[in-house]
Amino acid sequence: MVLMKLRLDIPYRDLAYRFGVSISTVSIIFSSWLTTMEIRLSPLIYWPEREELWQTMPQCFQYSFRKKTTVIIDCFEVFIEKPTNLLARAQTFSSYKHHNTVKVLIGITPQGSISFVSKAWGGRTSDKFLTENCGLMNKLLPGDLVMADRGFTIHDIVALKESRACNTSLY
Repeated sequence: MVLMKLRLDIPYRDLAYRFGVSISTVSIIFSSWLTTMEIRLSPLIYWPEREELWQTMPQCFQYSFRKKTTVIIDCFEVFIEKPTNLLARAQTFSSYKHHNTVKVLIGITPQGSISFVSKAWGGRTSDKFLTENCGLMNKLLPGDLVMADRGFTIHDIVALKESRACNTSLY
């Protein structure tokens, strides 16, 4: 039930019908399992040491960027229901998606493992503001290379850490 809700965003009413339970039961199960999954899965998200990164760096990254690539970042948005609170509604409305959303920044290593997940921010938050304020910059060391999509305008904030931002089309 929880995985169906996460993957397909099936409404609670539909899940209640499919599983033969009440809507409030679906809500309780979903909320409690999200908490349990966060507790159990969050230890799998860790920021690796530079030596560990360099020893397992894929050949394509070594050839193109030497061993400087530390993290590849992007933001994604998740649709949410329209909040009843007007301030929350304004903060979560994404003009890009034309819907109320929450935005999360995710970072992966060149090896493909998740190394950073920010807290959720309102969909109106810019990628640049989220990157500046989510704690990612505190993890960078001088000389680190951060790869991001071309739309990410983070050169100036990454330069403050004496690291480099490389905007490229990864898709």
